[in-house]
Amino acid sequence: MIVINQSANVFLDVLTLRARVAAEAHLQRALDARCPAPPAARTVARRLVSAGLVQAARVSVAYPELTAPLYRCNSRQGTPDFHAACYQLDKRWRQVTPRRVTVCWATNKAARLFGGTARFPAHVTQMEHDLTTTSVLVRLTEIDPDAAAHWLGEDVLRRDFAPNLPCLAQMPDAAIVREGVVTTWIEAGGQYAPERLMRLHEHCRRYGLSYELW
Repeated sequence: MIVINQSANVFLDVLTLRARVAAEAHLQRALDARCPAPPAARTVARRLVSAGLVQAARVSVAYPELTAPLYRCNSRQGTPDFHAACYQLDKRWRQVTPRRVTVCWATNKAARLFGGTARFPAHVTQMEHDLTTTSVLVRLTEIDPDAAAHWLGEDVLRRDFAPNLPCLAQMPDAAIVREGVVTTWIEAGGQYAPERLMRLHEHCRRYGLSYELW
C-alpha cells in the first residue's frame, strides 16, 4: 500500500483534477513550487506507476511552453484584435518542433481515490493541446498559486459543473472555480480562426465571465 505523501499528492492532484496529462518536466515544476524539499519527479512517477495510480510513456510531441496570456478580457473591456491574436497563435505553433518527452497520466484507480477523472489523450494532436494547457497550469502554480489551487480541468468541469451551469454549454480548456462559481475561463490557443476567438469572446461576455487566452 502506497503512502500518499506530499509529493505523491501533488502528482495526483494535477493528474486527476486539473490536467489530463503532464510532461515529467511539468510535474517537476509543480513539485518545485508546492513542496519545500521537492524530490525528483521521475522518482515519484516510478512509485506511483508501481502502485497502479499513474501510467507513463515516452512520446514524440510538439507543443509550446506558455508563460503568459496573449490577452485577458472581461465583460467591461473592449473587443480584442482577434486577427492579431490568431497571427501570434499560428506563428507560435509553426515554430514548435517535435521532442521526446516522458508523459504521465492518472489511472482510474487514482481518479477514484481523488474524486477526479482519468482520460488519456491517445491522439497526438489532442495530447499536444492538453500538454499546452498543462503548461498554463504549471505557470500559474509558479506565479499565482491561489488561482492554480482553484483551477479545474475540462473533464471535471463537464462532469461536476456543466449540468447546472449554462455558461459551460461551451466548454473551456480549464476554469478557475471559486465556491462553485466559474470566475475565469482559460483557453490555451491553437491554430484558430478569428471567428473562433470571436465566439469565445461573445460567449464569455454573455455570461459575464473573465477569460484568458494563452
